[in-house]
Amino acid sequence: MQYAQMQRFTLAILITASPALLPRLSATLAEADRTDTAAALDKMLSSIYPPNEPGVSVLVARDGEIVLRKGYGLANMEHNIPITPQTVFRIGSMTKFFTATAILMLEEQGRISLEDEVTRFLPDYPTHGEKITVKHLVAHTSGIWDYLNMPKMQDGWREDITPQSLIDLFKDRPLAFKPGEGFAYSNSNYILLGAIIEKVTGQTYQAFVQEHIFAPAGMRNTCYGGHRKIIPNRATGYEPSEAGGYLNARFLNMTEPYAAGGHVSTVDDLWRWNKAYLGGRVITQETLSRALTRFTLDNGKEVPLACGCGISSFQGHDIIVYAGGIHGFSTQAVVMPDENLHVIILSNNPRHPRGLAGVAAKVTAIAMGRPLEEPRPVELDKSVLDSLAGTYRVPDDEGFLAHGGDEWIIGVKGERLYWEHSGRGRKQSLLALTETDFYFKIDALRRIQFVRDGSGKVSHVLLQLPLLYPQKAVRIDER
Repeated sequence: MQYAQMQRFTLAILITASPALLPRLSATLAEADRTDTAAALDKMLSSIYPPNEPGVSVLVARDGEIVLRKGYGLANMEHNIPITPQTVFRIGSMTKFFTATAILMLEEQGRISLEDEVTRFLPDYPTHGEKITVKHLVAHTSGIWDYLNMPKMQDGWREDITPQSLIDLFKDRPLAFKPGEGFAYSNSNYILLGAIIEKVTGQTYQAFVQEHIFAPAGMRNTCYGGHRKIIPNRATGYEPSEAGGYLNARFLNMTEPYAAGGHVSTVDDLWRWNKAYLGGRVITQETLSRALTRFTLDNGKEVPLACGCGISSFQGHDIIVYAGGIHGFSTQAVVMPDENLHVIILSNNPRHPRGLAGVAAKVTAIAMGRPLEEPRPVELDKSVLDSLAGTYRVPDDEGFLAHGGDEWIIGVKGERLYWEHSGRGRKQSLLALTETDFYFKIDALRRIQFVRDGSGKVSHVLLQLPLLYPQKAVRIDER
């Protein structure tokens, strides 16, 4: 009898003879599966993050059990301090999840309604003749321009700045669209939400979230991340050097990101947050159901965001996604409720600011037992490529608004297509999977799909980034 057959035969005898052994046997098999998964994850992450460079802290949990909890690379290169699960990172826009939740908590208390106009709390805020509600701010459908896109903000803010001074930076700019009719991710929305929380509670934003969110959830290493405060185990942020190495990240005074991105945390604390939030210990289950439902525009179209997080899908499963990027740091978290799967990655490695979502997708796939396969490109006739080349514009209801409009240029260079974000000056090569489906050479998980109309002409393209909802751009050139 071969070994595999003998193993199955012995297992059958054990199950038949001793039903009492089933729970213990199931636990043993589950432990073996976690061990194999952890080994696969460790191999993949070790290949991406060398021990002598900035890296990541990673926590993967499934069915309430930790599969992998480990650090890779250095928290501080100058002192050769390794990253551990206790390492504290700036988490950037993950902060928005807490800010949106604070608004929902105040709504449960009857102190705020999402339908309230902003001017109820901030009477001097200029709405340019439009009705801007709290919900518009939470959903990024207000039309308010992102203050971080202003030239004076590009190099980082050095001086302390008050919430009101932040608001003064953008309040007088005309709206990009009528509130409720478009969607554009804007940090300015969450600056206003922080100011509203302070107005309603009489507390600073930092004090409110610390008392009502972090402390009850047991998040002992999460706080507002000011540069003067002593924060044990804090990681240093890095940016790439033109010479190929690393530099310390540019200074950023943390009063500037405020309620849109000012917190620091650990992978352990964010897992505690996930469990407290989804377990109904922060907001009620009724409110939670609304909080995890995508917002809609006035025309009924869904936007990809819910209250402070993204709602998307991955390999046929619904997922909750929240992420961040701030000077020297990038962060990504994925929750797959039906699999009770949690993936949390915090990084100080600038080599993967956009690719961290790709890393998280690979981690999630391995944790599901369905590792992603490397794509195999095909060669296409130049006439096919020429038919795809053109200028594509992202409508106002599709996402990240750029000054002067958001346009993509897709052209042909040699025997390849390239994709360029208009005005950004960087061409990225596209490799073909089929005559309509392509992937980015620099990141195989980023995909472009060309959609043809009834006449066979390309009408629009869909950009699929790892873990995110697809973004649409409509063809505007004459072809």
